[in-house]
Amino acid sequence: MADSELHPNSNPPPPIKRGNRLLRWLGFGFVGIAILILFYGGIALYAWQQGVSEREAQVVADREAGVVRQLELAREDITVGRYELAVLRTQYILDADPNNAEAIALQNEANSKWAILLTPSPTMTSTPLPPTVTPTPTITPSPTFDVSNLDREIDAIMDHVANQEWETAVTKLEMFRIAHPEHEPRQTAQLLYDSYIGLGLRLTRSDKGQIERGVFYLGQAQTLGTLSEEVAGELFWAEQYLEGIVYYDISWEAYLSYFRPMCQYASLFQNSCGKLADGLLSYGEQLTSVLDWCPAVDVYIEAAPHLSRMEGNDTAVAEYDLRLRTAQDMCASATPTPGPFGVITNTVPITTNNGNTGGSGVIIGTLTPTPSVGSQGAIPAGLATPTPFDD
Repeated sequence: MADSELHPNSNPPPPIKRGNRLLRWLGFGFVGIAILILFYGGIALYAWQQGVSEREAQVVADREAGVVRQLELAREDITVGRYELAVLRTQYILDADPNNAEAIALQNEANSKWAILLTPSPTMTSTPLPPTVTPTPTITPSPTFDVSNLDREIDAIMDHVANQEWETAVTKLEMFRIAHPEHEPRQTAQLLYDSYIGLGLRLTRSDKGQIERGVFYLGQAQTLGTLSEEVAGELFWAEQYLEGIVYYDISWEAYLSYFRPMCQYASLFQNSCGKLADGLLSYGEQLTSVLDWCPAVDVYIEAAPHLSRMEGNDTAVAEYDLRLRTAQDMCASATPTPGPFGVITNTVPITTNNGNTGGSGVIIGTLTPTPSVGSQGAIPAGLATPTPFDD
């Protein structure tokens, strides 16, 4: 009996086609590539998350250090009488941490001392009696004035004003107007207005931390009359200065948002350009500490025109070139700029037939492939392409 009759349904297996085998191997290859992508992608994701965590931790540490620094500065401000600045510093801390006991205590201390400084004497706060009401017998003229000749007293005050003895003029005018509110009120008001402005401008332009008092006296002048454009501008920049200086060593971005326009439009006010340069260098250092090299380059370059105006930061000025160069190098290495043929690295000088040699990385003559490890071995370290700032 034939085999076909014994096994009618048995057929020989079809031969494996070469194309199917190729597809199978390609499938294995794609699976392997996918596994590698997942593996290295997981590593990259972990590294990125780790970097984010470290940066967040650094931000928290910087914020805590900034709070400590602001508390120290607030104590110093209270010691030297800069009470308004101390209040602003502590308020900045309390906005972020309302339960900070030390900031609350310092703010209360600064507010109480500031109130004592700005509160006039009890006689100055009394309301002048209307002209139709006879003064009570208990009010007696100040012994420093000659009541028999009040005009002579006004002449003496005018001499103080002419000599720009503003504090003396303010004190005597305030006492005179309280003791004799009916005598030449328009003239004494004008004299007091001028004295307030003179004293306020002198204090806001002082380098002894008297800006808060200057702002107070300019505000007093504003209650007596309209300020001129120049004086109103001085008052505005003084207030901007007080608001901006609070952010020193706390938030450089906020600090710079005040001192950039101040340097541009009021460069002579409290050496605003020097303080801008100080903030820019400090901000650049902060950026480099978190490896933000390219933004740091822009900040350092912005500071360059104002370095000569800086005070008390000679070390930062001396290290400026090194800091800028380092930031530029790191920015260039972190973000290479591809050319038309991609990023070209590890190039070596190539000598032409006539013996001329191009500089490092400069190809003269016919373009040839860059030697690789597989063809000619590793490039010697002495021939590696130098950075733009190598000597």
